[in-house]
Amino acid sequence: MAELHQILGSVLRDVAQARMISDVYSRNISTYYEQDPLLRRFPTPRTEIDEVEFDLKFVLDGVQSNLSQNEEREVSSAPLFNSFSFDLAENFFDALNDHSRNLFSQLDEETKRRIQSNDPTQESGWGQFEYRIYVKQSLVLYLQRNRDRIIQQGKLEIDTTLSEIEGILHSWIRKIFENAEKLSESDFNVLEGQVFKAINLKAQLSELEDPISQIENLQADLKLNVAVTLDKLMEAPPSIISTIRIKSRVRNYLWTKIDHEGHSQRHLNPE
Repeated sequence: MAELHQILGSVLRDVAQARMISDVYSRNISTYYEQDPLLRRFPTPRTEIDEVEFDLKFVLDGVQSNLSQNEEREVSSAPLFNSFSFDLAENFFDALNDHSRNLFSQLDEETKRRIQSNDPTQESGWGQFEYRIYVKQSLVLYLQRNRDRIIQQGKLEIDTTLSEIEGILHSWIRKIFENAEKLSESDFNVLEGQVFKAINLKAQLSELEDPISQIENLQADLKLNVAVTLDKLMEAPPSIISTIRIKSRVRNYLWTKIDHEGHSQRHLNPE
């Protein structure tokens, strides 16, 4: 059983492929025409496909919800995840800045250099732009890649998401302080507890619940399963056979070379 979009796409692809096969044949015989002293006076034949119109008959054999391919939900949730990740990364570094001042004197010079803010008025600032970008990216990737797992029945699994995001931030704290040999495990645990308490991750995740529910309540995509073979159509009563009339046009494109400031580029443009 095939889906309707697969049947339509295959037919339109075959129309374009038929034109390609015709052009390849014209290319081959053009050499023959050029070499023949008489035929070279004639134009090389080339078949044009200006327009194709056909009726596709099918029987609708089933309709299924297609949640795994719901692009509308994914597109709608992308800016939400981006905004959440940006705000969380900023809050994370603000909290890290506030609660790491007491530890700064214990750090080696290399670690100080890596984490010190661009603002010289701050003793410690975690203002490195690159760190903030990396943390934000790791949060966005986590939410996008695990979207179908952390959202169940239209609701965000807050406890699971909370635990896993804290694991990501825990790894970043260890990464940032990877050369801080003077810091004890107790120092790390205290700092991490202070940071997690300050950012109040559970409250931030709770603010995602309503927007995610609204996105998840969007109408799901549908898979239309159809039968188009002769035996299936012969078995079906005429009253349940559907027809789509398709009119297709083959447009021609040519490669053109464009020179600009010493550089050459090739583009496909309509004839």
